[in-house]
Amino acid sequence: MLWLILAVLIGGMGAAWGLAGARTATPERLELEPNAVVGAVPGQDPAERQAELERVVEAGMLTISINATPCGKAGGRVNWLIENPANQGKYIRVEVQRQDTGELVYKTGALKPGTYVEAAEPDTELAAGEYACTAMFYSYELESEEYIGKAAAEITLTIQPEEGAGE
Repeated sequence: MLWLILAVLIGGMGAAWGLAGARTATPERLELEPNAVVGAVPGQDPAERQAELERVVEAGMLTISINATPCGKAGGRVNWLIENPANQGKYIRVEVQRQDTGELVYKTGALKPGTYVEAAEPDTELAAGEYACTAMFYSYELESEEYIGKAAAEITLTIQPEEGAGE
């Protein structure tokens, strides 16, 4: 047992010494580009460059909107309140999955900007109870319908017993 403890201590000290050595190593010295010219590239307007940067950032952004606590009755509709805001500029579709089983609970078709799903029945039958779910939002280009990216939101789905159940 003493040998095992000693071996672990020596190994740990060796690893720490190696890391310390790596941190103190001198990085390779940078050499400046001899052909570099000071200033901005001629013919490029800073305002145009800023506008292009803003277009790129906006294309990569995704606004997501869903009811964080949707609920409904067993066998009935759920108030999802999934929205694709009018200013989004891209299609979205949403898939809601249970976190404990990965089971797909609900999915939308493609939503155009300025549309929403107020309520819909789940795609799978669920017993009364609370379900921790993840809503995955997938975005697509309007013109080409090419996939852009995704974002996620955690939600808690509550299914209430059917009317008259258990009475």
